Amino acid sequence: MKALVVDDEPVMRRVVERTLTDMGVEAVSETSGLNALYRVHEQPFDLVFMDLMMPGGNGVYAIEEVLKRRPGTRIVAITGLATDEIVAKALERGAESRLRKPFSTHVIRETVERVRRESDGGTA
Repeated sequence: MKALVVDDEPVMRRVVERTLTDMGVEAVSETSGLNALYRVHEQPFDLVFMDLMMPGGNGVYAIEEVLKRRPGTRIVAITGLATDEIVAKALERGAESRLRKPFSTHVIRETVERVRRESDGGTA
């Protein structure tokens, strides 16, 4: 499994990326939605953790564009500041769930395990 972590907060990126790596997930990170789009253009990812509120980039727009370029990519919206309206837009545009900051590494692990089960044909 390959995952992309998109967040402007360095600590958040490192925590999520390290948790994924510890689970055997090939993980890389980007600091903005625009950088994420460049990365997605270069290679596919099974799972993207996308921050919704980043300077110089709209996570909702990035979610929509990732799915245009790579349909079937599983996207989890992450946010600490987004309003309910922004979260609703992210879900409408293709994010399958959202994690509200701060969240524990346990929640990241549960999310990845759920995606793995569903990708293998199981149910959540």
